[in-house]
Amino acid sequence: MSSSPDRHVPLLARLLRNARVWFGTTICTLLVLTALFAPWISPMDPLEQDLLSPLEKPIWLQPGQITSAETGGLSGHFLGTDNLGRDVLSRLVYGARTALIVALAAALGSALVGTAIGAWAGWAGGRVDAWISRLMDVWMSFPPVLLAVV
Repeated sequence: MSSSPDRHVPLLARLLRNARVWFGTTICTLLVLTALFAPWISPMDPLEQDLLSPLEKPIWLQPGQITSAETGGLSGHFLGTDNLGRDVLSRLVYGARTALIVALAAALGSALVGTAIGAWAGWAGGRVDAWISRLMDVWMSFPPVLLAVV
């Protein structure tokens, strides 16, 4: 057996040298920061409706509409508006909060349920352990797409 030179390098040191790890970490950090600072990042109220301007195009697709002298900056909606005239960028920024909460709740809930079931199987042993193990084997045999459909 030959050992690779990286075998004795700690895992964290190898991860920190990987560009993909840095890229993924940066994206995740930006999403979390966007969710946390949504009230300060969002250009408009995500629930405010302007029924006179539904389905506006993004500002870069509207010639001559990019800057406004009276506001001193961008005027219009950076990503356009939806069918009720709500700003799409603001809705995306605030939507990051909901997505983050759902992701954390799902991860925490599955960890708690999995830990409780595993502890019960380990404590009871015997038939209970065998039954739970077979049930988990069946669960893991299904493709994730099929489980999502079900």
